[in-house]
Amino acid sequence: MKILIITPRIPFPPYRGDKLKIFNISKILSQNNEITILTFKRNSSQNPEISELKKLGFNIITVNLSAIESLFRAFLAVFTDTPFQVAWYKSASMKKMV
Repeated sequence: MKILIITPRIPFPPYRGDKLKIFNISKILSQNNEITILTFKRNSSQNPEISELKKLGFNIITVNLSAIESLFRAFLAVFTDTPFQVAWYKSASMKKMV
C-alpha cells in the first residue's frame, strides 16, 4: 500500500517528540508499505536530513517555507481567530502538493 504522511517538520533526526513520533510511525509503516513524506523545507541546511531519510527508503517531497512569509502570516493572525501555528504553516504550495 502507498501511504502519504504530511508533516510540518522533517522527522529527522528523531530527537524531539514531534519528530520522534512521525519518524517511528513512518519506520513501522514502511515495513509493509511504500511511504512518502510530504514536509516543509526551511533552508538548504536541511538537505542532509532529507538525504538520511532517503537512505532509509522513504520518498521525500519538500515544499519551501519562507520564515519571513510565515512570520508575516502569523502576525496577521493576531487580528483573526486563526491560531498562530495554522497561520505559520499556511501555504498555497503545500495545498497544491496535497
